[in-house]
Amino acid sequence: MFVDAEIAAHLEATYAWRCAQYALAYGRLNPPAQSTAEPLGGGWLLYGGAAAPINRAVGLGFNEPVSSDLLDQVENFYHQKGSAVRIDLCPLAQPALQEQLFCRGYRLEAWYSMLVFPLQDKEPDVPVPEDIRVEPAEADQEALWVSVVARGFAGTREPGASPDMQEIIRPTFHSQGARLYLAWRGDQALGGGALIPYGPAAECARASTLPHARRSGVQTALLHARMQAAREAGCRYLSVVTSPGSLSQQNVQRFGFSLAYTRAVMALPHRLEAGNTGGRP
Repeated sequence: MFVDAEIAAHLEATYAWRCAQYALAYGRLNPPAQSTAEPLGGGWLLYGGAAAPINRAVGLGFNEPVSSDLLDQVENFYHQKGSAVRIDLCPLAQPALQEQLFCRGYRLEAWYSMLVFPLQDKEPDVPVPEDIRVEPAEADQEALWVSVVARGFAGTREPGASPDMQEIIRPTFHSQGARLYLAWRGDQALGGGALIPYGPAAECARASTLPHARRSGVQTALLHARMQAAREAGCRYLSVVTSPGSLSQQNVQRFGFSLAYTRAVMALPHRLEAGNTGGRP
């Protein structure tokens, strides 16, 4: 699939929306963290407390011009909160964003793969196991969904997952617009995941499988169910964000997803002095 700047803008807007709703839900569940998401420049400034991994600006460089003043606002937002400054950089964003980040001394910190499936295409020829069924998670199944997904990410076979991991997972259940799913075999929940539709794109997120049930088709069933739900929601694209070269990327590419582009996380290695609004390190 050929991905141009217009399609990338839809994918990045959905990703940014998902991150923003997660940050707002985290703030509602954990008031002391003062987690927030503030719109800026067509994207969002995310903050989840000191040293939180979501602390970064997302979705910049598409719908509004990138200016020096815009980046000053980003940097001042994080400096006032005592946080490092990080900005997600999509390679199809306005060239001015990349140029200004380099001029200001930002450095590459991480890569993420954005994969996409065009929903107008036919279903991929990947069999879904007959003994696995996927159902929407109901409101009274929050504890089950959080536990299953957290245990899958943590790779633990124990009945419970660490409180820290559950705290990371729970806000997705409470995120605006999120659709939650559980994969079952009989009366046992083996995995879970989420779908976040936003405009013409929807993103698959938070999918995991319990260790003892891996390689049994749980992720295939979850992907299939969310693909159907995205079509029914009127979306044209389905996306997944993974670490480059990971098993997750391999799994979704086997299902028919294509690598759209690789997103960079750019970090500012120096703190600005208090009161300095020039935006330079």
